[in-house]
Amino acid sequence: CLPNDMSIKAIAYISGMFYVSEKDIIGRLYPATLYGEKRKSTEFMTMMNPDRPETLDNLPPAIFTTSDADFLRSYTLKYCRAYQNSGKDCTLLDYKGNKELKHAFPATRSNLPESREAIFKITQWIITIFEESTMQSL
Repeated sequence: CLPNDMSIKAIAYISGMFYVSEKDIIGRLYPATLYGEKRKSTEFMTMMNPDRPETLDNLPPAIFTTSDADFLRSYTLKYCRAYQNSGKDCTLLDYKGNKELKHAFPATRSNLPESREAIFKITQWIITIFEESTMQSL
């Protein structure tokens, strides 16, 4: 729960497990781990669907980072498209051609040049969002 005077201005995803309701291996295994008994509630699981308009409408701008070696790349791309289709501000960093850029590579392989580049781009994006938000509140 956030204090009344605090709001989230941006979200940075460095890969993601967003579609736990899919009928694939992720959808079959992860809901129990992530949500426990709540996964049995249709209402709760509906709220966890990232394509749900009511969910998307309440999210801040986002930056998504993935690579072609990330086993959750299709989830990240699908979530980014949902953002785009809803008219939400989002940016996609999609790295290709380096098999070392596995899931969540900016955090798990921070020594790689692409990881450093992604972290720099994410940081610059957050600064821009913060500056725009600050200017709007003046």
